[in-house]
Amino acid sequence: MYVIYHDPGCVYSLICLAILRSKKVNYKKVQYLKEPLTLETIQSLIEKLNISAVDLIREDHPEWKKFYKHLTLTEEEIIHLMLENHGLITRPIIVNDNQAVIGRPPKKVIRLIKKNKKSVSNYINKNAILS
Repeated sequence: MYVIYHDPGCVYSLICLAILRSKKVNYKKVQYLKEPLTLETIQSLIEKLNISAVDLIREDHPEWKKFYKHLTLTEEEIIHLMLENHGLITRPIIVNDNQAVIGRPPKKVIRLIKKNKKSVSNYINKNAILS
């Protein structure tokens, strides 16, 4: 099952939701501005995305630009900023198992779905041969 962390006011979130629906995959929506993410979830997303914490920041967010962009912050400090203000987190984020993408551009979501379908097909074909 896919999980999409999104904001319904974000055009990219809406496009990625439409992609998930059109590809007929099972997914769960998490409106992360209403359902705050835990420290563990943010750390897990960073790991699955294979990025640093600063890469998960919305660089155009007014608070980021005004107070933090010019500072040299540690990973831990950036993560705690995201915990305090979820609006700093870029969106949408789409997760499937141990893989994740930021849906900008939205074609990254299509690639993730194709990659996962290919993995499932390979698994089925391999096990069919062994049966």
